[in-house]
Amino acid sequence: MRRSPHGFTLVELLVVAGIMVVLFGLVTAGTHPGASGQIRHTARSLASVLASTQSHALGRPAGASVIFESGTAAGLSANACVRLFHADSPPLVTGTAVAGLTVPSGTSAVALVRLVPDNASPEDLRNGYLVQFGGVTASPTAPAQPASDWFTLACASVTNGVAICTIGFRTSAGQTASNTIWPEPTRTGTSSRPLAFRAARYPVQGDVALQCGKAVAIDLRFSGIGDDPASAWSSLGGKGAISIGFDSMGRVDDVMQHALGPADVRAIQSIAPAGPIYLFLTTRGEIETNTGLRSQQAVWIVVHPQTGHVSVAANVPQAGADATALRAARFNALAGINLGR
Repeated sequence: MRRSPHGFTLVELLVVAGIMVVLFGLVTAGTHPGASGQIRHTARSLASVLASTQSHALGRPAGASVIFESGTAAGLSANACVRLFHADSPPLVTGTAVAGLTVPSGTSAVALVRLVPDNASPEDLRNGYLVQFGGVTASPTAPAQPASDWFTLACASVTNGVAICTIGFRTSAGQTASNTIWPEPTRTGTSSRPLAFRAARYPVQGDVALQCGKAVAIDLRFSGIGDDPASAWSSLGGKGAISIGFDSMGRVDDVMQHALGPADVRAIQSIAPAGPIYLFLTTRGEIETNTGLRSQQAVWIVVHPQTGHVSVAANVPQAGADATALRAARFNALAGINLGR
């Protein structure tokens, strides 16, 4: 009786290899979805990052932020963002405004002040951008004073432990000499009443929060704040890294341009948005060809500043890419054209 030979024939090996190739192709296709699937997955991930940042901000005096990097990937312009970072919102710097606060007269929009921190180095104020005066001072003999409005802050120099700073109206929030009261100046001699202050600093970049899909990017040109395409904040394109910060109540507190840039490029005041923040996700190719608003696979993320609520909506394709088309696309996104699964 003949015994069966051991092993496999060449035909059997080829059949098995063919089956393995097919299975590998199916697995690869499932783990590398097309552009439409990548856009939807990235959109949901972005919504999750924003929601978790809002949650992290709750109850924290300095809140929490997320930073949108732009224009750094090879072949992408400053209108595209492919990576987001968690951002550490440093604790508020507190201390006393010593003698030297010079309140301007007339319609001047800036004033000089000398600040001495009690919980940080004066050098830390070089990274400050907002300041509020009043409250309980460090001196037990100085009475509490009502808190002022928040003002812009720029530290010009530090001398002998004192930060020499300029404060100004938040024109981005509508402050003017007719509707904003300067903080009460400090006094000298026996009637000295130093002003307490607390200052907010620019966020510090942390670890990566989101990496967009290989074919996907956030189109900063069509991303922006509000429904008026003529507004300076209607487009976030070409404005460096963008930071969206949530306050301790979960509301959107500040949106910043050039959040990762050196102090000398931070000339644009941050804004406390009154209207929705729109973030537009599409393919990298459509960003480069400026055809994203026509896309049937693009997706909108809408952040509502008063509540911090984040919604996801499918793009309703537009015929063009002008201001009228952008307004119509945002209107549909705000109306909640739901993103299907």
